[in-house]
Amino acid sequence: MKRLLIVGAVLAALGLAAVALGGAVTSAQEGDGVIGTFLAKVAEKLGVSEDELNTAVQQAQIEMIDEAVAEGRLTEDQAAQMTERIQQGDLVFPLMGEEPGGHGGAAIPQAAAQVLGMTEDEVMQELRDGSSLAEVAEAKGMSLEDFKAALLTEVQSQLDAQVADGKLTQEQADQEYQRIQDNIDSIVSGEAGLAGLGGLGGPGGPGGPGGGPPPEAAPTSTDATG
Repeated sequence: MKRLLIVGAVLAALGLAAVALGGAVTSAQEGDGVIGTFLAKVAEKLGVSEDELNTAVQQAQIEMIDEAVAEGRLTEDQAAQMTERIQQGDLVFPLMGEEPGGHGGAAIPQAAAQVLGMTEDEVMQELRDGSSLAEVAEAKGMSLEDFKAALLTEVQSQLDAQVADGKLTQEQADQEYQRIQDNIDSIVSGEAGLAGLGGLGGPGGPGGPGGGPPPEAAPTSTDATG
């Protein structure tokens, strides 16, 4: 029991280290910098081999992921991706506020394109040229209030589809919708900037830890959902 508690403390410490380093996934392979050295020293203190400690850490991570799935905080697909990373020797922390990279979310440019009858590339070009979404909507003959309402409806549709496809849990979708709704004024006015228009502002989203570059750094828009 004492060793199990120590393994739990190890996971907590590693989770905090991962957050401090800016990512939810950190390599735990032997010799990989600070994390590898830390695990080696913990194994020595416990009087176990590094292989035994790594096995216990992997089992604890997988149990945490299973619990997150059971509680609706991760989808089966997300859990499978994270488990695969764990089996490859990574440290993954589903309870540290990070999300697995690329799991989706509402993409504002795609939603705006649907509402305005444009392509996503056309919307992004307008934004790169200095126009705000509000200005693009006005040029299309839409009032600001009508555009915001239609945009939120399309965002909700995107999120519902991703929940149905197993790409997001309902809790994640609700949080993403609330985030966009709370920031809708700054999003359409351009105050949020281009980097704030991608799916899920956490890791895996444009400009977030583990994610791709912000939209202004890309020559063309890519996968709109994450």
